[in-house]
Amino acid sequence: MAPRSFRLPYAGMTNGGAQNRQAARALLTVASARVADFLPGCELCAAFDAEVVAPPLRDTAHAGALWGPGSDVLGYDTAQSTDHGWGPRLSVFAAQRHVAATRATLDAGLPFRGRPMRYGWDEVAVAHHVRVATLG
Repeated sequence: MAPRSFRLPYAGMTNGGAQNRQAARALLTVASARVADFLPGCELCAAFDAEVVAPPLRDTAHAGALWGPGSDVLGYDTAQSTDHGWGPRLSVFAAQRHVAATRATLDAGLPFRGRPMRYGWDEVAVAHHVRVATLG
């Protein structure tokens, strides 16, 4: 789906004139493209686990889960959800003896489909959101 363009009803009333209108149009084009490319959080995190997290851990007993707060956990997220604390995240559980190595492996390289891996919101500092904990 191609990005939609929007008409700015009050563009001439801004203090910056043409420069502000151009910046506003660029932001709206990006926002509309994000709507077209939206992938629900559960699907995003499942793909993230399969493509990024699981392969380097294939020889380590582990389990992955998306749990905690957020509309994405329950499947209620929409494209608007992507403007606050939304992105690839996962909890990985491993045996105690593998936790440190698992953290180091995952922290070393977390690229994923051109999406930001490190993000923050409100009081949450910018970081990647793959948490590693013990199984028991």
